[in-house]
Amino acid sequence: MIHVIKPIRKYDFLCFRKSTIMSTISFTPESTSTKVVHGATEPKLRESNSQVGYWARFINFATAQERNRFGWLAAAITLQGCVLAPLTLFAIISNGNPFILWIPCIAVFTVTEIVNLAAMPTRITIPILFAGIIIDALVVLACFTLY
Repeated sequence: MIHVIKPIRKYDFLCFRKSTIMSTISFTPESTSTKVVHGATEPKLRESNSQVGYWARFINFATAQERNRFGWLAAAITLQGCVLAPLTLFAIISNGNPFILWIPCIAVFTVTEIVNLAAMPTRITIPILFAGIIIDALVVLACFTLY
């Protein structure tokens, strides 16, 4: 859905509204390109992130990483499967081996691997990887504080 609004700044001329995120596309004279399309120069448009929150910027970053998808896949499988899950399980076993802490550790590992092996886009896999890192850190913290 495209809404044309009154420009806030001198060169703002178009606004896209996607659910609750408002990003303004602005044209600045110094950002024009020399690309010729049908005999005319086409200006470059850039998004101003003045009203975009941290989560939206993170999702935009994750979407932009689509060309590095195999690198993120390798990093996620290696980090979650070879580093975080074994270290978290070692912390669980060292502190009394409570079964209740095995469940989030194995669930996070399984979800991370399933999402990566299902070839989901990076805007899904990167947040799940970081959520898995946070959950593993919370499980290790729970091991040392509760047991």
